[in-house]
Amino acid sequence: MNEKKKFIENYVSILDTRFLALKKFEDEHFDLMLQAKGSFYNHQTWEGGYYDHIKQCFEIATSLHNSLYKNLNLSLNSIFIVLFFHDIEKLWRDHTFDKNSFYTRILPEVHGIKLTTEELNALQYIHGEGHDYSKDKRVMNELAGFCHACDVLSARCFYDIHDLQW
Repeated sequence: MNEKKKFIENYVSILDTRFLALKKFEDEHFDLMLQAKGSFYNHQTWEGGYYDHIKQCFEIATSLHNSLYKNLNLSLNSIFIVLFFHDIEKLWRDHTFDKNSFYTRILPEVHGIKLTTEELNALQYIHGEGHDYSKDKRVMNELAGFCHACDVLSARCFYDIHDLQW
């Protein structure tokens, strides 16, 4: 199997000013990323599967965004931020984890990463609208829909692939 290397720096030319904070977060948590599973049963169930899932999501997002760019008004910066943090609780499975507090307090105050309203919506609905679905209004924004598609492709189509090659 290929040796796993940090991947955020590969996106330096795309990411906005939050890049350095994101890279620092990856540096500080890389060992945890390589230990965590993507899930217990459904996708990337091996040690390091969390890392593989996030990396796959980035690769899928880049490919989709590049092929659909003329029709999208979505920034890769926001897409990558959402995909990087959408399953963050999996790094600390043995602890009580409050995602909302992590996104709105810990990320900006401790790690210097402030999320936009659109990114917060995407993080809330990346796994679907669930009980918030309404036939009368759009709950999931475009960013959430795009990131949801990337997440589903990785978790449901490439769930057993350790190193997705594009």
